[in-house]
Amino acid sequence: MNEPTFTELVRQAEGDAPTTDELARMRRHVLTVADRPDLRTADIAELPSIIPDPEGSLMTSRTTRLVAALAAAVLLVVGIVAVTNGEDDEIDTINPTTTTTTTTTTTTTTTTTSLAPEPTDADEEAVSAGPLPLEPITQVPIRLEADQYVVDTVGTELVLDVGERWTAHRNTQGRLVLGDAFTQGPGDNDVVFIRAARLIDPTQPTRVDEEWRYVDAGDIDTWIDAAVPGIVIDDIRTVDLNGTTATTFDVVIDDTRLECISKGCIRFATNDLTYAFLGNADRYRVWYVEQGEFEPLVIVASGDRSPDEFLARADELVANIELGTPRPMPESE
Repeated sequence: MNEPTFTELVRQAEGDAPTTDELARMRRHVLTVADRPDLRTADIAELPSIIPDPEGSLMTSRTTRLVAALAAAVLLVVGIVAVTNGEDDEIDTINPTTTTTTTTTTTTTTTTTSLAPEPTDADEEAVSAGPLPLEPITQVPIRLEADQYVVDTVGTELVLDVGERWTAHRNTQGRLVLGDAFTQGPGDNDVVFIRAARLIDPTQPTRVDEEWRYVDAGDIDTWIDAAVPGIVIDDIRTVDLNGTTATTFDVVIDDTRLECISKGCIRFATNDLTYAFLGNADRYRVWYVEQGEFEPLVIVASGDRSPDEFLARADELVANIELGTPRPMPESE
């Protein structure tokens, strides 16, 4: 600081107001200092400490005012330089006669990122795999896990939502047979899927001269109306199988009228490959599904042991079936 400025500070400390010229010089001096390096990081010499004399006496009033004036000048310069150099800092206006406390609140935002594992090829294959194909079954039954299975054995593709306690007994040559764990053969708690080219003659359902008589399978209503009294039909209904309309009805064979002594005494539906039977099981349930220009799909469930319980399970199985686009039935081998 130059000598005139120091003198001015002394005069102010003694109580004399600065002149206009003195204020102008002080202003030019402050602006000059503002162009110097940032005092926030510069080394500033410490002012000498004022230590009381051994007798404990205080500084004189003049000395006190002089030191205070020097300190005020230093603080003023530091404040101006800080405001001038701090372009991104908040600027607070300070009233010389008021003490102001500025509190800056910093808000910290925490972003949590969920690091889910990237899908693997195995995951994508599991999603896109779809229903399990049911392999051909000709001799040894296979216990099925609860899952969806796709079958094309009867020509038109079938997707079956199979629950627990089902066993596949046959899946070949135009016929699919599912049953419970104790199914021993046709008519013993099983469900048969077959494409029917012909139905048994309802007026002559048993063998005549060791021969079977058949009629065209295209008109189930005519067949029901023509059935002999030994074929007891009830609970005829139209049902929806996942968007496909079917006719369903229950059948009981009166063996006193037809002399039926087995669970396969009537070949109810047939094609060139295989059959679906009616016989002396406790009760049968039939679903007849038209396939447009192609042969109908016929499903026959037999309930012999706990028939009500088994037919209820068969109802659930068939109600959830998904049928693909109608296709011709398998050709004979």
